[in-house]
Amino acid sequence: MKYNEQVFLDKYKKGELIVTPKGEVFSKKSKPMGRTTTKGYKATAIRVDKKIVHILVHRLVYMIHKQEDLGELTINHINGNKVDNSIDNLELITMKDNIKHARANNLCPPVSMEKRRLLSMQRTGEKTKGAKLKNSDAKIVRSLYSNGATLRELGIKYGVAHSTIYKIVSNKRYKEI
Repeated sequence: MKYNEQVFLDKYKKGELIVTPKGEVFSKKSKPMGRTTTKGYKATAIRVDKKIVHILVHRLVYMIHKQEDLGELTINHINGNKVDNSIDNLELITMKDNIKHARANNLCPPVSMEKRRLLSMQRTGEKTKGAKLKNSDAKIVRSLYSNGATLRELGIKYGVAHSTIYKIVSNKRYKEI
């Protein structure tokens, strides 16, 4: 069980939370808890040891009312409505089945291969999420490597793993430069 799930389950067992089968969450003072995330799901949070612990409401509702450990599975909203967290609208399934359900119900239309290709072309080199080096640095790395510098030396110089340097010099990364 994930840490945040255990924290909320403990609070529920202590009577500090009320979680209804309709998918509502209340504090012990009967105050409604929750907000809507940018992706459209209901979420809630509590403070534990000076830290904020978050959970998606549908996961909390399912976990409490079905009394199951969710493990690596995901919760599917059967009717496709992300804010309908009633227990009758939730089922535990694999991520693969969740995606199939979403596509079958036009909840997330499939992305064409052409669009995927265009998106991947836009995110190259330093524009890639988590890029370690700038394009100009990658050019210099290739030049230094061709002039005899080792992968380890270059890795130390640029503060990255030697495996990252290998991917740059073998054109597996920063291909467009």
